[in-house]
Amino acid sequence: MDVFTSISAGAAHATRCIDMHTSGAPARIIISGIPHLEGATLLEKQATFARDHGSIRRQAMQEPRGHSGMFGCALIADTELTRLPISSGGAHMGVLYMHHDDFYSFCGHVTFALARFLVDTADLDVFPQRKDLAFDTKTLETKLRLHTPSGVVEVTVPVLAGGEKCDSSRTISFLSTPSYTIQKSLWLEIPPSCLWHELNGAKGISISIAFGGAVYGIVPVQHLGFRRGFHDMTLTQLTAIYTTISSLLNGETNEPIICPVTSTRVKIAGLLITDESKGSSSGSVLEGETGINIYGNGAIDRGPCGAGSAARVALAVSTASRHVGQKWAYNSPISAQHQGQGAFVATPQSIVMIGPGEKVKAVVVKIEAKAWYTAATTFTAERKDTIAASGLDFGGIIDRFLAG
Repeated sequence: MDVFTSISAGAAHATRCIDMHTSGAPARIIISGIPHLEGATLLEKQATFARDHGSIRRQAMQEPRGHSGMFGCALIADTELTRLPISSGGAHMGVLYMHHDDFYSFCGHVTFALARFLVDTADLDVFPQRKDLAFDTKTLETKLRLHTPSGVVEVTVPVLAGGEKCDSSRTISFLSTPSYTIQKSLWLEIPPSCLWHELNGAKGISISIAFGGAVYGIVPVQHLGFRRGFHDMTLTQLTAIYTTISSLLNGETNEPIICPVTSTRVKIAGLLITDESKGSSSGSVLEGETGINIYGNGAIDRGPCGAGSAARVALAVSTASRHVGQKWAYNSPISAQHQGQGAFVATPQSIVMIGPGEKVKAVVVKIEAKAWYTAATTFTAERKDTIAASGLDFGGIIDRFLAG
């Protein structure tokens, strides 16, 4: 134990983290080690973090401490909304989401993990407003409001008697920011050099774009030419198709996709390839489906993706294939392999009109899941470590190495 306890004391920088997972998707919560971030707003603080302290994100998310599929967040106790009373639209805690490659506007699976941790902790240095959480003695639930880059998210956390700890036997839930379809059945022409065999002569694909806290491209796997679904697809094909589609949608050569709410160009944060013929559901859940979310430089989400689930609900509501109150189970390959254990359950709660003139139809989605602890860790960087002090983007290193 002497080495274990001495490591952080001798480090140039120490970052304390709580590691959790939601449906197998990792959630690393940075609870200390972040310097003061300049900025009057949460987004300004995120810009400061990225500009001046990006090494902390890389250290926590990238190898050798993380990996290409790592997600996490940093706690920002002081924001423009945490200073407001809850009754005036305030929040209990600010949060900045991050992954291996960058910061992120919202992450559902990290939200579930963070909510459980914030209810479980009694450390007021970590969570100054812990004592302000309202505890409902009848429902045994606590309401938590998080200030995220995509807006305020209200999370309902089941608690044990007394309200001091999360009841891990019941699901945590949150209400999404208003989610909406940006474009339905967009025809995307694929360059001849990028066409894949399974398209069987088709020159492009039909894909939809939706927002659920982040913007996603959504396409059924069968529309990509894989008639038997994911079982016909290899990992190499999956990542190659993602690279092609994301490059076309986010590139400067194609006609820009304009968001009906912000009137600005949008770029997808991830591609959701779905298969409604595969999935598990139970109880009051209507049906289930399986999807794979690919994002960043080709990383694959381990979980069903909370923001992506909200986006898929918004798309389903806009096509009248889902209605308010209908529960639906969203599986990842992990939960599908575990008979639906770990699937995110999403329910359209209400329809709201947003955007210019309140003409855009959006849906508020309730999403439910459970989160679990895996580790409590102190990350260090030794003063003479010139290789991995701030993390390694191993994929980028390999690409550069092979390119000479």
